[in-house]
Amino acid sequence: MDSNGSPRFPNLFQPLQVGPVTLRNRVTIPAHQPRLAKDSLPGDAYIEYHRTRARGGAAMQSTGNTAVVRSALAEVGPVRLANVDDRIIPGYQRLAAAVHGEGGRILAQLGHMGATAQASNMIVVSASWVVSEVSRDVARAISEAEMEELRDAFQAAAARCRQGGLDGVEVLMYTGNLLVSFLSPFSNQRQDQWGGSLENRMRFPMAIVQAVRDGLGSDRVVGIKLTVDEFVEGGIDLPQGVEIARRFADSGLIDYLSVTVGNNLTLASQKRDRWPTGSVHGEFRPQSRAVKQAVGRLPVCYIGGVTDLQMAEEIVASGDADMVGMVRAHIADPDVVRKGSEGRLQEIRPCIHSNVCINVTHGRKAVRCISNPEVGEELTWADAYANRGPGRRAVVVGGGPGGLEAARVLAELGHGVTLFEKEGFLGGQMHRWSSARYLNEARRVVGWWSSRLKELGVDVRLGQPAEAQTVTQLSPELVVIATGSRPMTAPVPAAEGSSLKQLDAWQGLEGLASGRAMIVDDMGRQDAFHVTERLIETCSEVYLVTSCIHVGEGEGVGTLPQTLTRMEQLKVKIVERARPRRIAGSSVEVLGLFGGEPRIIEDVDSLVYWRGGVSETALADALRAAGVRVELIGDAVLPRRVYDAVQEGATLARTAFAEQVPALAT
Repeated sequence: MDSNGSPRFPNLFQPLQVGPVTLRNRVTIPAHQPRLAKDSLPGDAYIEYHRTRARGGAAMQSTGNTAVVRSALAEVGPVRLANVDDRIIPGYQRLAAAVHGEGGRILAQLGHMGATAQASNMIVVSASWVVSEVSRDVARAISEAEMEELRDAFQAAAARCRQGGLDGVEVLMYTGNLLVSFLSPFSNQRQDQWGGSLENRMRFPMAIVQAVRDGLGSDRVVGIKLTVDEFVEGGIDLPQGVEIARRFADSGLIDYLSVTVGNNLTLASQKRDRWPTGSVHGEFRPQSRAVKQAVGRLPVCYIGGVTDLQMAEEIVASGDADMVGMVRAHIADPDVVRKGSEGRLQEIRPCIHSNVCINVTHGRKAVRCISNPEVGEELTWADAYANRGPGRRAVVVGGGPGGLEAARVLAELGHGVTLFEKEGFLGGQMHRWSSARYLNEARRVVGWWSSRLKELGVDVRLGQPAEAQTVTQLSPELVVIATGSRPMTAPVPAAEGSSLKQLDAWQGLEGLASGRAMIVDDMGRQDAFHVTERLIETCSEVYLVTSCIHVGEGEGVGTLPQTLTRMEQLKVKIVERARPRRIAGSSVEVLGLFGGEPRIIEDVDSLVYWRGGVSETALADALRAAGVRVELIGDAVLPRRVYDAVQEGATLARTAFAEQVPALAT
């Protein structure tokens, strides 16, 4: 790593002093939950996850929020860290050694989820009694005895971080958790010494920071991840947030501040820190700038929707922050900093803000990524790349995400690969979905795949449908069928003479719908919103009719709140728990699934269906009949989500020529 920076990033790649430690550059990986812990301790997978990103050049990382009291273990579960006794010290020591060995720094984030905890078998506490709009759980006011216990627990946990060789601790005061609930007048209604004035509201959080400093000592880093603007009525606004930050800085207890926004107790505010595809990147630089101006020389880290190095450089160069946190960029490509410092920007695998990482981990599963199927399985992939066998001959049929990733991995492992794509473009359904301007960002990863295949020498044959004879002439030892699916349709009965156009989802994405349009969604997933986004561009008015209990029923917290907000902004008319029954002229009769009077929607010009897909497998059957080894992936197995196809493509390619091949559905 060039310690003098680089011509393109002269500020971002400069070292920075943060308390007692020197960072090699200004790029950090803030705390997040990869859900890779083993029995709530740092195991091999967890350690390798952080080691890989330190090797890639990140200056400082933080573990995910770590429980410090046993009462929080029900919410944490075995795949998240818990610092409640000395069992964690050996794991910390291994983690610190791994990251330090690659030139990086590693902190532990310690916190208490408070009212944002989501576990049915635990007592949830907050500064005062409060109801979460997100979990629908009631949190009771924490008692003073519990507060004293928690203070001691933070100090003991910090001492274990020191014994474990970590570089420091970040204290969590973020979007509705316990400590920020004391700071916020929205959630702190106490009438004692812990509520009321700002001095009182800061008393307990300040005591926790003091306890952490006491446990760590002066030669370790103490930071705070601080919400400075909640975007809720009666909550912390920016002037209050700046004053809170200033008082923490003036205390002399901390070495840096990470600036965040939002409140995860309210649906409207929760969406502010997710940044799905199409969001404004770096949206909350003004908040960071205000804090930086208030705290002077104390280092400030900007967190929020930054996934490219150029924007990170701009943030540091402008003085909005001293460091920039880039979690998702490092999930998509752990080598983003190293590649950037070496001038290999075109090789960086892009994050497209699909928020699969957020949705999956909030579903209590290990981290996953549309762009990078290796994430969370770094040890497995390192072994595969280190133990390449002799090159074989493979054919991939289909240039969608699954096929592209299968071809890439096969080529990375030294196999000769030919890829057939019947269309004149790569990307498959991802290319179609991204036809809406709001979703153009998704095409960046398709461009990356395309460039990488070219670099690896993959024979890509665009506009050439694969036929059994053409494929067998290449004498492949493996054929990967990634032919995807075609839209499933079920036209609504129409009276004779109706001029209403009935289209499938692909036709809608191609811009064939016009006038007043209705999309019929039976899947409850993001795809229907993508089609709706496209219809908005070609139609005068759009109805979204879904048979689901609510629109977007199958989506997660990383995408649904933001998407619903956008549907409101676009004035999409949503009809839930209903399905079209018949068409008469240009009128569509819509019937509620649970009864009630039919609703007539008049003057409809285009009806677009999204009911999932039907797998395309004819070529696979023909090749099997010819004695060719065939494996199916993605929608060719069963129509599902993009990351399923990418994951299957990568896994098959990695294991295809191993001695034992895991069985795949066919």
